[in-house]
Amino acid sequence: SGSRRAWKNQRGGGARNRCWRRRFITEYNTTLANGARTSITTTKNMNYDFLITYLLHPGTALYVGYNSNLQNLDPSLTVLPDGSLARTRHPFTNDGRQFFVKMSYLFRF
Repeated sequence: SGSRRAWKNQRGGGARNRCWRRRFITEYNTTLANGARTSITTTKNMNYDFLITYLLHPGTALYVGYNSNLQNLDPSLTVLPDGSLARTRHPFTNDGRQFFVKMSYLFRF
């Protein structure tokens, strides 16, 4: 019975580590335009994604995540004559946040 107990402990420890996953992604995109040479405006965009996954067994999982997007938009949200939003050289403005929970279950027939 001693070897059986050791096997259960090894399996239990490994199962806990395999069940939880986390992921964090940061993206930064920019277009640095020279106003004297082009009509394109300077844009900056920063995106953060965070996801935690709990995998009970293959096909059954619980996901909890958060997303935040920042841009160099003018806080007044002024629309320019060309239809685009005014931008600023100052710090980012948060233009979107999302928190979500998702449950996934595999039905077998």
